[in-house]
Amino acid sequence: MSSSVGVDDRKNYLKQFYRKAHQLLSGAERNLLHQSLKDYHASRRVDMLVSDLVTILDSSDKLDLLREIRNLIPFSHLQQFDRLAPYASMSNPLQLPSVKDYSLTGSSNLEGIDLSYRGDGMYRVVVIDNDDREAMGFSLRGGAEHAIGVFVSEVEEGSLADLAGLKTGDQIMEANSVLFDNISIHSVQKMILGCRKLRMVVKETGMVPGYKVQKEQMSW
Repeated sequence: MSSSVGVDDRKNYLKQFYRKAHQLLSGAERNLLHQSLKDYHASRRVDMLVSDLVTILDSSDKLDLLREIRNLIPFSHLQQFDRLAPYASMSNPLQLPSVKDYSLTGSSNLEGIDLSYRGDGMYRVVVIDNDDREAMGFSLRGGAEHAIGVFVSEVEEGSLADLAGLKTGDQIMEANSVLFDNISIHSVQKMILGCRKLRMVVKETGMVPGYKVQKEQMSW
């Protein structure tokens, strides 16, 4: 049921986007905007998307379309999009959500996810699409064999993991519906290798396990 709600929401967002784009933009501008969104979908580069939007939406009225475009941005990219988008220049400026609205509470991306492990802290959903099966650009440390959780120990700048919003110090709570509360780092390796899509719930800790487990590190 939750997935069908998500599909309906996306259809409604697309309808609103197309209607507003036809109201505000010329045919040539709409073509440029659609191409820019296609390029973003392929590259996952939020910075390039916002740069294109600033060029295409060259008036305060046109920038009002940012409200509809924001609804099409994946949750894992939303904080970066909100940081870069020129909302203040809109004719009707968008009121940004508070930081807590980026956490698990109230996120439609988390419908159906088991939150029984949840305690204090900020949680996020991070989705890495890896259709080409290239290196995702992150390393993990920890695991049940060390009686600790699984933590992100390194994220390569510009990698798939970096673009998806994964951060050093994130603790992985689950991935592809598998809970990480009692999992070995080698089981994680077997699960992640070859994944075309990795959907993780992570908790921001800002810390990485120390010297005792330094040598037990896996990279993807």
